[in-house]
Amino acid sequence: MRIDNRNSVFDVLRLLLAIVVVGIHARVFAVGWGYPLCRLAVPLFFILSAYFLYNKIDCGLDGGVAAIRRFVKRNWMLYAFWVIVLLPYFLYVYKQRWFGRGWLGCYDSLNRIFVIGVQSYWFIIAGIVAMVTSYVILKYLGEKTLWCISIMGYLAAVVSSSHCYLMDDIPVVRELYDYFVLVYERPEFTFIGALIWISTGMWFARWQEESSVISLSCVVLDILLCLFAIALLLAEASYVRRKTGMGTCDVYAALPFAVWSVFRIVSRLKINLQ
Repeated sequence: MRIDNRNSVFDVLRLLLAIVVVGIHARVFAVGWGYPLCRLAVPLFFILSAYFLYNKIDCGLDGGVAAIRRFVKRNWMLYAFWVIVLLPYFLYVYKQRWFGRGWLGCYDSLNRIFVIGVQSYWFIIAGIVAMVTSYVILKYLGEKTLWCISIMGYLAAVVSSSHCYLMDDIPVVRELYDYFVLVYERPEFTFIGALIWISTGMWFARWQEESSVISLSCVVLDILLCLFAIALLLAEASYVRRKTGMGTCDVYAALPFAVWSVFRIVSRLKINLQ
């Protein structure tokens, strides 16, 4: 499905995802089985951005560098706007954390504002860095290298978020992780965790079926795979809750399978059945 046959269902999906993200931060979906499912929202946003950007590039409607430059400019301006609007609030709420620890607090402040992203807006910065990184790796090192780096980055995010107990028996790894978080941030809140979603969007843009007709059996199989992936995600969330006592994690090992299956179904909603 190319850019001239854009699936309008994506616009509805974006609206629903925005509502879910607001609900997460408003603590509406902070408990129960709904929370792991709501964690599909941000990855799907990343995938949508990469899907349309790489679709334009591969169709020749836009040059790669020019498309990336416009993406960076548009999202950086969006981020800058919200930082300016909310900066007085953040300065008031986090003044002790940012300015009560000397040079470390000053570094943390600058790092969060200009490198990581302030609070709920981390995904804008992560999306910018991940999109640029994916394009550079894809152009100079190839798609296999991009996938290897993306998967390794996501595994680091999984261990950091939902399976952090795996580091308890390896002191060296725990020390390295703590130092990384101190000078940068937890992987799941940076481009390290976002890179796999950008790669997935690129993959969908390049390998989406060109045919406007698909068999009913394919649709049924997609739905069954989606249900299985969601069940796997909920099972993992339940295990993590029992293992660690944490009821709200941002990243799960089964999350990519659920996100991939949902996006695959949505991308086919406008295709005629045979």
